[in-house]
Amino acid sequence: MIVSSGQIPDPVPNATLAPSFVDGRSSLGSLLVLLFGLGLPLCPAAANDIRVETTSMRVVNEVYVVDATLRCMLSEEATQALESGVPITFAIEITLKRKRDFLWDSVVTTLRQQYRVEHHALSEQHLLVNLATGTSRSFSTLEDALDALEHLTAIPLIETDKLDPRQIYIGQMRASLDIEALPTPMRPLAYLSPEWWMSSHWHQWEVRP
Repeated sequence: MIVSSGQIPDPVPNATLAPSFVDGRSSLGSLLVLLFGLGLPLCPAAANDIRVETTSMRVVNEVYVVDATLRCMLSEEATQALESGVPITFAIEITLKRKRDFLWDSVVTTLRQQYRVEHHALSEQHLLVNLATGTSRSFSTLEDALDALEHLTAIPLIETDKLDPRQIYIGQMRASLDIEALPTPMRPLAYLSPEWWMSSHWHQWEVRP
């Protein structure tokens, strides 16, 4: 079975995940109210430091898997935090929809997968950890760890028998830096700093089972 795919011009504007303020953390809410009162922006313009450049789907053991190429450029502040021992987590979101002519496209499946980059000062090693599987890879430099993150392979998405060969499907992928995975004391300022707001456009492609 062959899955044909090709990039479709992205109609979805660049989006970042807005924080939830109704979570009982009064200090964060107070800080946001203060900054709003001072007229400071709460949603800084995204720098598009993370991009999904290519995607494809193939069949492995009767499961459709996704391969993707990303472009990831950490800000100076995030890099310094990482090198100081703060782990940085990236979220990969994938949605598969069934294309319909006269109705909204129907969501078939969604997937959210996280990858964490860590720096261990004693060994001077950088780890890339797949939080879904628990597997990790070690690299001597941050550049090498990010290069591995930029080349994702065989992300399992859906069984082949769940798709109708008579239908056309649309795949979507987005990558972002997961601010909620940062240590709690760092989150309020991270939400307000353009150095940490990193989210790609939704990258789309067509799937024909």
